[in-house]
This record gives sequence, structure tokens and C-alpha cells, in this order.
Amino acid sequence: MGLSPSGRFARRHSGEANDAPSLRYAEHSILLVPGTLLFGRSPICNFCFDEPLVSRRHAELEVKAHEVVFRDLQSVNGVYVNEQRVAGSYKLKHRDTLRIGRQEMVFELGQPPNARVIALDASTRTLGCMLITGRSAATAITPTHFPAISQAEHTRQTAVLELVARAAEPLFLAGKTTEAEALLSGHLERVLREQRLGRTVDDDTFLSAVQLSLKLTVAGAGSKWFDHAVALLSEKNSVCSERLASDFREAISAAPSANRAALHDYAHALRELKPTSLEHLASAQRIEEIASMARVRSLNG
Repeated sequence: MGLSPSGRFARRHSGEANDAPSLRYAEHSILLVPGTLLFGRSPICNFCFDEPLVSRRHAELEVKAHEVVFRDLQSVNGVYVNEQRVAGSYKLKHRDTLRIGRQEMVFELGQPPNARVIALDASTRTLGCMLITGRSAATAITPTHFPAISQAEHTRQTAVLELVARAAEPLFLAGKTTEAEALLSGHLERVLREQRLGRTVDDDTFLSAVQLSLKLTVAGAGSKWFDHAVALLSEKNSVCSERLASDFREAISAAPSANRAALHDYAHALRELKPTSLEHLASAQRIEEIASMARVRSLNG
């Protein structure tokens, strides 16, 4: 980064009104203030990009008084400046083009004419069409006209599940199951719908959806959420680990009318999918044991 003798950001064009650093995304100019901004797929990032080429914590932008440093956080697919892959850190210059996955932004000193300006610091997050402000991202969600950063709009809502789960936790602790269900139900149903449409759901979102469905079951929201968890696993043909099976066993006591046929179908599919896989066979056995527990519960209920 070139600096003037006074130590301020160097201007590249004399006609600019100021030399404050910013990122240009589409028609928006995002002002940057000192601090560290995270880019990635996780909703905890300031810039949340919902696409498979982006790691959960992909890169960071360190904004200092006299320079801005773009840094790869050991991501799988790397970061690019002016279409050159960057190893480690890179001090940005005026009009450098940054690329993470398929998302491109331009670093600028000063804002271009007629740009829509958004102030962004370390306590502000962008997530698709939402702008999330404040240190507690789970509780402060404000709509904005910022364009969707996500390339995969149909899966954008699944990316917020982690945030919604955090917001639901106090409701579970307070025994407010109905309120927790109202908060989570639409998101959980959307994950299953995405799977049935053949769209990619990342592993973290998938597992969280299964666990939250079982958590609602244990909290007394009904057997439908137990069946929802089974449907999620079945659509993905995912194995059931011992840890996840433990969650199912805990939930079955609160799900006397669980769909046992769906459990057996799921176990059968696992055996058919990879008949010689010990992992799949063990998973099928766990599911069959849970189906037997469901039968006993229904007889005793």
C-alpha cells in the first residue's frame, strides 16, 4: 500500500473527495473502518458467502490506520487479488480486485460517484439480503437493500440456521417450546425441502437441522420432529453415528407415535447402498434398534 508522507492513504486520483478505504460490490460502496472483518460461509462472518467454494472462515480483511491487509485463512480454494492467487497476506492497493469463490469486490480509496454507501465495521455483518448489526448477531437482524451476496439464492436461508439456533437456545432453557418451534420450524422444513429438490445442503447445516429436530422432540414439540430428523437422514442417505443414535434414543421416549416404517426403510436403504460397508451396516443396526425402541414405547403408551 503506497502511503503519502503524512501517513494517510495515498490518493490515486486528484478528483476524489476523500481517501477513506472501501469495498465496491455491485453498485454499493462499503466503507471500512479500523478492525478485522471476516469472510466465509459461517454466519458468524462479517461477509457471509453461501456457496460451496467458500470455507467457513475463508479470509480476513485487517483495516489499519494506514493500510488494509487481505489475508487467506488457510482456505481450501484460496483467495485471489487481480486474478492471482495470494499466499498469506497482501497489502491492498487502489482498485485491486478481490475474489473469494465466485464473489468479486474492488478495493478503493474514496467512493465512486452515485454509489450507495454502507458503513461496515467489526460489529456489523452482511448475510445475503440481511444486514446483521451488533455484537449479538443472533438477536439483531435488520432488513436492508444490500444485494444478495449468495450465488445460490435457493440455499441462502439454510445459512442462517446457526444464527436462529442461537436465538432459540434461551427459549429452550426457559421451557418455551412453542416459541422455539415457531422460530425454527420454517428453517428446518426448508432444509428438508432443499434436499428433496436435489440442492446441496452443507454438512454443518444438515447435521444442525437433524439435531434441532430431535431437540424439539425431546422438548415436547411432538413426534413430527422425530420423523423430520429421520426424513433428513433418509434423503441424504447419511450414516447414523453412535453419537447421533444416542440423540435419537433420547428423543424416542418423547415420540410415542414415531413413524417406525420410515426408520426401517432408512435402515434398509443403508444396507442396500453399501452392503459391504461396516459403517453403513452398523448405522443400519442402530436405526433398527431405535425402531424397536419406538415399537416398545408405542405398546407401552
